[in-house]
Amino acid sequence: MKRNHALSTNIKVLIIVLILIGAFVITYSWTSQKPTGYELRVLTYDESGGADFNAILSSMQNAEKSLIEDYRSRGIELTIKYELIPGDDEALAIKEALEFASGVGADIVLINPVNLGDFVEARYLLPITEYVNEWPDWNNYTAGAKSNGFYKGEQYTIPTGMWMTGMLYRKDVFQRVGLPLEWHPSNWQDIIDAALVIKENAPDIDIPFETAVGTIWTEDSTVHSFLPFLWGDGGEIFNYSTNKWISYSSSINKTSYFYHTMFINYELSDKTLNFEPNPYTAMVELFAQGEIGIFIQGAGIWDYEYGPEGDHPIENRNELIGYAPIPGSGRSGAPPFATMADSYTYGISASSKIPDIAFDFLKEWNTAKNLAHICAVGGPVAPRSDALDSPEYTSLPWRADWTEQIQYAHLYPIHEKYPEVSLLIQRLTERIVFGTPVDEALQMYKQELVQTVGASNTEELP
Repeated sequence: MKRNHALSTNIKVLIIVLILIGAFVITYSWTSQKPTGYELRVLTYDESGGADFNAILSSMQNAEKSLIEDYRSRGIELTIKYELIPGDDEALAIKEALEFASGVGADIVLINPVNLGDFVEARYLLPITEYVNEWPDWNNYTAGAKSNGFYKGEQYTIPTGMWMTGMLYRKDVFQRVGLPLEWHPSNWQDIIDAALVIKENAPDIDIPFETAVGTIWTEDSTVHSFLPFLWGDGGEIFNYSTNKWISYSSSINKTSYFYHTMFINYELSDKTLNFEPNPYTAMVELFAQGEIGIFIQGAGIWDYEYGPEGDHPIENRNELIGYAPIPGSGRSGAPPFATMADSYTYGISASSKIPDIAFDFLKEWNTAKNLAHICAVGGPVAPRSDALDSPEYTSLPWRADWTEQIQYAHLYPIHEKYPEVSLLIQRLTERIVFGTPVDEALQMYKQELVQTVGASNTEELP
């Protein structure tokens, strides 16, 4: 299932309204404690969520059996009820906001990280920091994976599978122009050089390099493009230590000039393609046809677009498509790689009367074996390092590499103003690729950021 990283403004407004209404509602938990035991309610997607959610549900049901048996051995009867909804992020957000506001939500809930801050601020989710700190398996989760459920010093949810950003490249194109089939760029200049080789030696390839830019792409322009490069120079758009948005830094400047180099200086990318009615589909199709040399996108498209059951299957994809992580800028002190990685996560409702049982279920379900299976079947990256012990998972292309790279993963700021700031970043990239001088585009970004979040909530860094 393709991740939807940002909800529409109308949906976000509706969620906030429902949260405000819920603040005046006396909440209660409908967990149906029975004389002989308890009922645990779990909210998740149905089969329309994709292969990963089919695997999630089946693994939940397997965990259910062993957990019920364990509780029965202690003289406690436990029943588990699944509340399934269509695999749509907006439908999920609306349903959860309604249930949270009325106090009748499930005990265990599926959470899109983009909504985490809103739900935590409304006190709808239970902090699980003490639970995970006493769970030995938590040490097998990387910091990048944990960040998807972390907010203001507390862990609230557990990730099931990560969707990462990387570079897909056409091996057939690389072979034609003399580039290595096993490509391992170590800095941004290596990307530029490879794209230049394609442009000079394969003139029939109109688009040597492509990445999402502009407002039509919406959130993809931010999380699958600008932010991974910014992080790759050691930069951020939000300073957690000062709780301020960064209006200017050398990393923001350097990242902006990278776009200028690719789109303006060398014309290695097709800026007009980014403004098709559906640029994602257009680029996915062109890459499948061999018309794009290097394509930056969520690495999961290897499965859900180009796999045998994907929307744009590519025969012999192992021979035709290569994968490389996005390298750091090459600046002294910059990280070797950077990627965006977010995940669907599961947490416990604050209104649950049986949080201990709920966390027992999460532990029983989120084993290395189960998560390895979910990610092998559905395409995401396993958030646990010990998933690498699973042959089912590691036998698939790049899975081991992806899991290793989670240590370099970041997540967009979980902040109520983030969607608005993301739009400003999209405008920044749009202006640059259409020829606005970088310094001028950055000044416009700074002014708009101050107007959006307030001058006192911004800062400039070296």
